Amino acid sequence: MNEKRSRRCIRSHRRDQQRQTTGRPQQRPASEIAPYLSRILSDAALFNEIPSPTDRESARGEFILERLADFGYTSAASDPWGNVTAVIPAPDATDEYLLVFAGVRCDEYSPLESMTRLEADRLAGRGVTESAVPVAAVLVLAEYL
Repeated sequence: MNEKRSRRCIRSHRRDQQRQTTGRPQQRPASEIAPYLSRILSDAALFNEIPSPTDRESARGEFILERLADFGYTSAASDPWGNVTAVIPAPDATDEYLLVFAGVRCDEYSPLESMTRLEADRLAGRGVTESAVPVAAVLVLAEYL
C-alpha cells in the first residue's frame, strides 16, 4: 500500500472512531483546512468570471474538465450543454457509492457584476454562492481524494 493511501486509511479510521464516540467528526484546526479554503476561493473566483449564457455552459464545463485532467482523472466528459460527469474511484473496494453534484449555471450572470472581488473576509460577485463555490468545493474534493 502506498504511503498516501495508508495515511488516508488512518485518517478515515480516526474519523470513524471519533464519530462512534461523539456522533460527529472532530473539528479540524484552521491550519489544516486553510489549503482547502484557499483552493476553493481561487477556483471559485476563476470559475465565476467565465461567461454563463443560458442553456450553454460549455466554457464552464471546459474549465471543470481541465481541472479534473490536472488531477489525473481521465474518465471526465461533457455534453454540448456543459454538463460534466466523472467517475472518481474509491480508495478501497466498496459496495457504496456517493453522488456529488454542483450546478454550473448562473441565472443572473452579468459580465460586470459577476466579476469577483476578494474582500477582507469573503469572496464577492454575482453567482459566487449560486454556482462558483459549489463547483470549486467539488473540484477540491476530487483533487484531494
